[in-house]
Amino acid sequence: RRYIESMASEALSLEGASQSEVGAVTALVSRAHEVVRGDVGDSSAVSLRDVKRFLKLLDWFKTNFPKLGTHIKRAQASKAASIGQVSQKARKEASPRLESKRDPIALSALATSTVLALAHVYYYRLSEEGNRSQFFQEMRATLRAHWDSSLGASGWTDLSTAAGEEANGSWAWVAVLQFLQAKFAGGMNLEEGIALNAALVENLFVVVVCILNKIPVFVVGKPGSSKTLAMQVIQSNLRGVASPLAFWRRFPAIHIVQYQCSPLSSAAAIQHQYDMAVSYHRHGKGGNKTVTVLLLDEVGLAEHSPLMPLKVLHTILVEEEVAVVGLSNWVLDPAKMNRAILLQRPDASQAEMANTGGTIVLEAGAAAAAAAPKPSPNEGGAAEDTPAVVVAESVPSGLAAQLEPLARAYHEVYTDQGERDFIGMRDYYSLLKLLRRSLLAGAAAAEAAAGAELPGLTPQVLTWALCRSFGGKPELLKRILTVFKARVASARRRPTEPASAGKSAGQTEGKAEGAGSSPALAELAAWRGGGTC
Repeated sequence: RRYIESMASEALSLEGASQSEVGAVTALVSRAHEVVRGDVGDSSAVSLRDVKRFLKLLDWFKTNFPKLGTHIKRAQASKAASIGQVSQKARKEASPRLESKRDPIALSALATSTVLALAHVYYYRLSEEGNRSQFFQEMRATLRAHWDSSLGASGWTDLSTAAGEEANGSWAWVAVLQFLQAKFAGGMNLEEGIALNAALVENLFVVVVCILNKIPVFVVGKPGSSKTLAMQVIQSNLRGVASPLAFWRRFPAIHIVQYQCSPLSSAAAIQHQYDMAVSYHRHGKGGNKTVTVLLLDEVGLAEHSPLMPLKVLHTILVEEEVAVVGLSNWVLDPAKMNRAILLQRPDASQAEMANTGGTIVLEAGAAAAAAAPKPSPNEGGAAEDTPAVVVAESVPSGLAAQLEPLARAYHEVYTDQGERDFIGMRDYYSLLKLLRRSLLAGAAAAEAAAGAELPGLTPQVLTWALCRSFGGKPELLKRILTVFKARVASARRRPTEPASAGKSAGQTEGKAEGAGSSPALAELAAWRGGGTC
């Protein structure tokens, strides 16, 4: 702790921080070390290198976002948290902006930067959602234990008070993080059909910040956790002054030099690719306006090489001439992880799967609804006033009601596969895109035959999609079909609205089982063709 205090005092005193603020930052970093060591079960999981990275990021956030802590309000944080749960068009409209003067957060630049730096160095390396939630509660409790009246005058109050019981008192910590995450992700141009889910948002935020600071970062997650996709999105959006969106034009352009790791990789090959990246950085046309990135894809595979090629990283990762990004399906040994920031993606939750399905498929449903014939003004319609974003409830055939049991069923099968995973998130995304194409094809047919009924996700279409996606393993397919139909029946049994005081219990039950249920769910629950393809 004395080393942490010495490093923090030296760095923060140059920025005019008080002794109380230095003490608070020291206590928070020390507690963060304890939390991470307890989570990993290894004292070498963190070191003074992490403190150095923390202080560097704190200075960067303070310089680039000095007024962030005074721009966040409760209504905004709620919108920021919803990024990834709506369509591409709605996502752009939900970009952070001032909409409410209620419940503002009033944090100093140092307090806000401390939250963001702690998140990058310590919070994101936690691989379980429960541990992540506990992390900010521990930080808040630590700040309260070391509270000094001068901290309140310096703009730290909202990080210590229990404003927002829904977040167990750590609402301000989460709000700061989610707000800037949404600002970064909301400023990215994405291709149609790409869901801006929690995994992609985190990957974009952490990797961009690390690249701009030339801090090595390893992104670890199961296949389908948007690791490679994040790099593709970053490369297409961060182009310096030529960036498609104004937010990124004040940052340098990104040039990626990629190396595909494998069990046959050698240290010489990795070193050669690194030298190429350094050469481009020194002699390229971009100069200081371009950040060169060495991308090590599937870096974990190189661990299986008998040549032990990853030892060369011990030198590469401590040099700061170019940025280094490693993508892996598993965590490397502590000697390498200790030299970089680690982002571990937790397994996708059921809610995240449902939100991803909503973004991918409901966009197609919205397109299908838009392609359907509109009533003319003479018929009481308002074609000119049709909203640009079609919400889930107005999408044909109750798509939202159909996608929820699909996400529930897939999550149940995905998380209970035994010793080795056979299916992953990519299989789920492929299934959703298959359903998306089916909807768009139906929309085209409906448009060609004016007045025809707009097709939706019928039981036959859903079963066909499941059979095509998982038919290679009959036992797995049978289980998915069985679980899916069970989830459909379970969803149909849930009441759609609470019973009113004037209705009897029998009337309420009848509504839940009958007219109140989605017609699509009723059709699926009654359908007997789900056992075969």
